[in-house]
Amino acid sequence: MSIHLFKHNQEAYNSVTAMLEREKMAAVIHPTGTGKSLIAFKLAEEHPSEKFLWLSPSEYIYQTQLENLGMEFDNIQFMSYSRLMKNEDSIETLHPDYIILDEFHRCGAAEWGKSVRKLLTACPDAKRLGLSATNIRYLDNQRNMAEEIFDGQIASEMTLGEAIVRGILPEPKYVIAMYSYKKELDQLKKRVQALSNQGLITENQKLLEQLRRALEQAEGLDIVFKKHMEKKNGKYIVFCSGKEHMDEMKEQASMWFRRVDHEPRIYTAFYNDTATDREFREFKKDNSAHLKLLFCIDMLNEGVHVDDVDGVILLRPTVSPIIYLQQIGRALSAGSRKTPVIFDLVNNFDSLYCIDSLKKELETFSIQLIIQIILMLIISVLSCDGIFYPFSNIHCMITNTFKVLCSHKKIQPCLGIQISPVNHICKLLFDLVKRIIHHIISVNDISAQLQITLYKSIHALSYHTHSIFRHLCDSLRDRSGILCNI
Repeated sequence: MSIHLFKHNQEAYNSVTAMLEREKMAAVIHPTGTGKSLIAFKLAEEHPSEKFLWLSPSEYIYQTQLENLGMEFDNIQFMSYSRLMKNEDSIETLHPDYIILDEFHRCGAAEWGKSVRKLLTACPDAKRLGLSATNIRYLDNQRNMAEEIFDGQIASEMTLGEAIVRGILPEPKYVIAMYSYKKELDQLKKRVQALSNQGLITENQKLLEQLRRALEQAEGLDIVFKKHMEKKNGKYIVFCSGKEHMDEMKEQASMWFRRVDHEPRIYTAFYNDTATDREFREFKKDNSAHLKLLFCIDMLNEGVHVDDVDGVILLRPTVSPIIYLQQIGRALSAGSRKTPVIFDLVNNFDSLYCIDSLKKELETFSIQLIIQIILMLIISVLSCDGIFYPFSNIHCMITNTFKVLCSHKKIQPCLGIQISPVNHICKLLFDLVKRIIHHIISVNDISAQLQITLYKSIHALSYHTHSIFRHLCDSLRDRSGILCNI
């Protein structure tokens, strides 16, 4: 059986092989759910006589990847980062041809990092490939691990927002709610009272009171789950912060999910629990008519993927974009046609920073995509022999227009987000097209008849531009719950 790669991974694989030949190192930064581990397995499959050393945060992650792939590799030696650290004295005996650093952002950890650096120093001729959903350690002074380990040699990079816009990952339905807010309101009240300006204190107290009333009138979680859990016998992963927190949340299950299923199937998974393997297997193969909930701590944040998950429930407050994106990525899978649901039960207002990071990714790539579409249309319109394209000037026009588009995005203080109205954006892009065509005419000896043809094409291009952008906005609009007020 040969490994088949999706188009985006095949393109990444081609870039990886070329970069490994040229630089001996390459990093792939793709979001969770896109199947980036298959790129490394394909590399091992294509080089059966070469010795691969595969490093990962845990053996559980690696074995689950193999299980999902349904293959075995005689040329891969697996070691967890912790095992490498404990066996530093034997590093000199490894002699790999390739080193795979899975979840390579974890190599920034103090002790694991020392062992990895010792390995790379001991094996200077080994080609190294890194896989991660992010190269930045946000809570570790913003360290860029792609720079530290791979000298910035990134073969392929893709954000979660880009993967959703391109249709590689399904658009999720995003539901935001809170299961406890009184403590947060008390903390906000103390922050307001600590302000030095009485005017600011008065204004913020009014806003705080509006927030309190809105939260008191909000629907209970049992109503929220009933309304948005369309698949009543679906599978959902519930992320908790610790064992005590998980036990507390499991006690709430009968109340929260009573309107979905009176007898939901409850599973648990966390490190150092002997029953975890059994529980995880039972959860994956459970095809009963009941709601299935897998409560877990940390271990499903990275590496492990379950293809038929219908959604995730985030109960773990986090300000780390790495953990946030990994957790919601458990519900996203390349090639899936279902619409997963993400229940973000934000019990920490600071976590909203993570939501904004995803919104910005979606917005930025959407604008980049429409500009690329317009350029393709321009080139198709101006596909006449003998016409000179002053690309340096055109690039300057595009860059300035992109800056104007980005400047119109307004991140609201809380959950709302706005971008420029569709008609305004289309006008800006239409003006860009006109300026480009005028500029091309000015530097070319173009007949009057051809100029008339070009100007007619502008009007057709304007219509298509508006239609394409309108369709793009509609596809992202409230269905995902992330972009709104377009």
